[in-house]
Amino acid sequence: MVLGWLLAALVLLSLVPEKKVRYMLPLLPPLALLTAGALRYWETIFRHQQATRSDHLLLRFWAGLLAVVCLAVPGAMLVINLPGFGPNTLRFDAVVLVLGSVGIVAVRAAWHTRPELLMAASLTLMAAILSILQPAYPVWEERHGERGLRQLSMARRQPAIQQVPWYSLDTMQVKQVWAAGQAVPTWNPATDSLPLQKLPIAVFSNSLPYTKIPARWRRHLQIKVVDGYYLGRERKKGHWFISILRPL
Repeated sequence: MVLGWLLAALVLLSLVPEKKVRYMLPLLPPLALLTAGALRYWETIFRHQQATRSDHLLLRFWAGLLAVVCLAVPGAMLVINLPGFGPNTLRFDAVVLVLGSVGIVAVRAAWHTRPELLMAASLTLMAAILSILQPAYPVWEERHGERGLRQLSMARRQPAIQQVPWYSLDTMQVKQVWAAGQAVPTWNPATDSLPLQKLPIAVFSNSLPYTKIPARWRRHLQIKVVDGYYLGRERKKGHWFISILRPL
């Protein structure tokens, strides 16, 4: 039944023209159930010495894959050599120590047919990569970026917008909403009314707000651009404006 669930979800998702990472979420529950079933099966048959030659080969392949990852991560850190993550840094030494230990445990677990040790090694490897290497992501993003570009994480501290509601005249990317640190509802001035008692408000837009607010609104509003920010580490990623709307 679980395999049918997985295959059905995979077929249905394949029919969607636009593919996004979050569309994989429906596949995660059946994959987790199948993985848990396989691990429980291996744990039982190896304990009772009922494993077949295929089971031994799969266990060794699993251990070999873990060992390759444990070697590849420090190697990648050496080749890429990001600031703060290269040789002679604390992070690199920690990666070598932790992943080296995990690789040794994985090989010994395959040699002694101990799938439970391989499970522990896999979890430790994933936790180590996430906790030690996750800080490398922003450094990786900035490696080719233009320095000095203002980001939303900085612009959101603009004093002029601290005590007023925030709205967006365009659809904000999820990443930008996260950088804003709070919900930014979309407001379409052409169709949605905005009670005057909510003014002043801060509006975010991908172009100057004067072009997006109808004349019937502009006659009653004072529109002032107070800040702006770039969507990425390069100017070509796009620029947004932050404006304050006040009643005249």
